[in-house]
Amino acid sequence: MLATCVLCLAAALVNETFLKMADRHNFGSLSTSVFPWMEEKMWRAQEMIEIYGNETQMQPEGRVRLRNRDFDWTIKYSVVRKGTASELYAIDLKVFWSYGGEERVIKRYAYAIYREKEKE
Repeated sequence: MLATCVLCLAAALVNETFLKMADRHNFGSLSTSVFPWMEEKMWRAQEMIEIYGNETQMQPEGRVRLRNRDFDWTIKYSVVRKGTASELYAIDLKVFWSYGGEERVIKRYAYAIYREKEKE
């Protein structure tokens, strides 16, 4: 009877470990599909800020479908430092989704510099 209890406990521990590894693999798999989209979104945000500065009008949130899964995202930007002819902006991009009753989040941060155009 003691041997049966020990075997059941060992089986439960092995099963829990396997499920955790499978969950991490799934997170990694989804992350690799989200990263290229995030890079593109961040690049576009940097480009818009470098061109338009504080007058940039970008969609602050939305939903994207990748690999048959919906991901929600938010993007924010703010002036970090203001100079006489330029401004430094911080950009914050978050992508999140629900998996297994938990909310998963991937964050990316970047900076962009807006330089005022010289008046002719």
